[in-house]
Amino acid sequence: AGAVPPPPASQPRPRPGGGHVPGPAPPMSGNFTGITPGAAQEAGTSAYGAQQQTPSTPPHVAERDAQTRLAMLASVSRALQRERPGAGRSRRPGTGPFDVERRKRMVSAVVTQQAAVLGGDAQLMTHYVPEPILRVVTTIQRTWRRKMAMRVREQVRAARVMQAMYRGMRDRQKVALIRSGHAQGDENGRQLWWVSAHAPGSLNPQVVAAEEHERSAKAKAAAMKNEASSRQEHLVGMWMGTANLKLQAELEASEEASKPQAVKDAELQELAKQSTVSVRGGLGLPPPDPNRKKRRTKRRKARKSAGKGLPRWFIYVAYVLSFAFCAVAAFFMMLYGITFEPPVARAWLLSGSLAVMLELLVSDPVTVAGYGVVNARVSEEISKAKAKKELKRIEERNIG
Repeated sequence: AGAVPPPPASQPRPRPGGGHVPGPAPPMSGNFTGITPGAAQEAGTSAYGAQQQTPSTPPHVAERDAQTRLAMLASVSRALQRERPGAGRSRRPGTGPFDVERRKRMVSAVVTQQAAVLGGDAQLMTHYVPEPILRVVTTIQRTWRRKMAMRVREQVRAARVMQAMYRGMRDRQKVALIRSGHAQGDENGRQLWWVSAHAPGSLNPQVVAAEEHERSAKAKAAAMKNEASSRQEHLVGMWMGTANLKLQAELEASEEASKPQAVKDAELQELAKQSTVSVRGGLGLPPPDPNRKKRRTKRRKARKSAGKGLPRWFIYVAYVLSFAFCAVAAFFMMLYGITFEPPVARAWLLSGSLAVMLELLVSDPVTVAGYGVVNARVSEEISKAKAKKELKRIEERNIG
């Protein structure tokens, strides 16, 4: 009952060693004054003649005084935050020297009121933002708002362009419809449809639309039926055409089989002769020599009388002999390597491998290339000689 109440949180607390420890700073409120109802209740005096509060002061009186002081401070802050009346043009708030001075005056007035309320022991507000930081933050916010506004503006512009393109497309379609109507003999035009619809003696538009729908449905059904019938006829025709072709091919084959072989050979020879004569005539060459057949028979007899080479099956004998040779060579190589010392065998195998590689990579390619060059030159000379001989024979025939 006789205990002394603890000091308020805003007053310094005594410590055993002497001195005092400052209490925590009062919490900041949203009205930029830094004074809370608790701090107002703890305050002892008021700048506007409020009575000294004691522990025996009723709670509702202390709360009322605190709310009154807070309302006055909030009104002072709002009055200082009002914008300066413009000179006929809009300006971004918070960018001129007047705004900086206004903030300074507002802070000084609030600090003065707080000091008067708390009896001169109030501290500066800890949440006050310095001007450079506030300027940077404001610049960032304005840049972001400007960027978002530009994005919205671009979206609106794109939407307008798309709408204009769609309107243009619809207008072009309407113009094409009107032109097609004029081309089909529509004198009134499709754009004056209400004139023909409401003309004297005209039918009800709904009735006309129903008739047109029924007519189009009938036309569509008839087209589908015609298409199905035409498709069936096409399939039947394809099947019958294939059958007729097969029958005709069989008849021709039977006729060819019934002909004697001599007649068919004579017909083929005649066709070959005619084709040869026509081709040579188109190229500007003389007709074939009738004595050429006799000379060909003589060359054929001489070729038949010449000695023939080995038969075709002898190639398998050559394969067997080649495999046997390779097997014997490999056996002797292994035997040589086993019999003699490793250095001698290694040197012999190395020299043999080197000789084989030289034969495959150097000697054989050079030999083949040389044979190819010689064969090409000889073939070219032979062809030139034949061409000269044929030309000489043609000239002699033309002269004779």
